[in-house]
Amino acid sequence: MNLSGQDEILSYFMNGIGPTQSKSAQTTATDSAQLSVASQRFLSYAVTFQIPPEAQPPMKIEHVAFNVPDPLAMARWYVENLGFTVKRRIVDPPYAHFLADETGAVMIEIYHRTDAAVPDYGDAHPATLHLALVSKDVEQDVARLTAAGGTLDGQIDHTPAGDTMAFVRDPWNVCLQLVQRAEPMV
Repeated sequence: MNLSGQDEILSYFMNGIGPTQSKSAQTTATDSAQLSVASQRFLSYAVTFQIPPEAQPPMKIEHVAFNVPDPLAMARWYVENLGFTVKRRIVDPPYAHFLADETGAVMIEIYHRTDAAVPDYGDAHPATLHLALVSKDVEQDVARLTAAGGTLDGQIDHTPAGDTMAFVRDPWNVCLQLVQRAEPMV
């Protein structure tokens, strides 16, 4: 049987066989069809384990950027209500602000670029785009942020894993997800 490159990788990880072994050691035709479907789901997992750690370049997130209508007011709101700090700002167009969370390890950049459309954040479903923030008390943070001009989008949810989550839109309709994890992930 001739397995595709993806199927060979997945077969190797699932069955401990490689493309150079005999056909009798490889999967059957029925297994191969199922393997092809499975490879679409698990290829990235398999490939991750194929690359030696020393060969993977260390990458970390510096920032995520948002084109917004009023970066000056939005930066002020994020500092006053989310506890972000301004790491750098440009006082001329496009009024870029780099805002860091309390760890200082992750930033967002907000600006108003006139050469690019400002997305209609209010039309975007929360699952399409949201900025997730760790909350110590979701209910309290929802009340505080809505009092400051935010809007609850949906309801406060409690997951089977014990997490509490809520979506709140800032005054510019950017969706914030407040997350209180039973077991912190970061």
